[in-house]
Amino acid sequence: MEAVKEIIHWAFTSNSVKRITAECENNNVASIRVLEKLGFNRLGSEKNLLKWQFEK
Repeated sequence: MEAVKEIIHWAFTSNSVKRITAECENNNVASIRVLEKLGFNRLGSEKNLLKWQFEK
């Protein structure tokens, strides 16, 4: 999770990056937990994927 935090921080050092999106399978509990802990907002689902977004 620490590595992902650093990638998010690095991405937002650019003024052109306003949001980061992610997807994970709807049954991947570990990934869901990480995205929630990082502050990603769940946008919805499509087929078996959950859509997530983190805004600057």
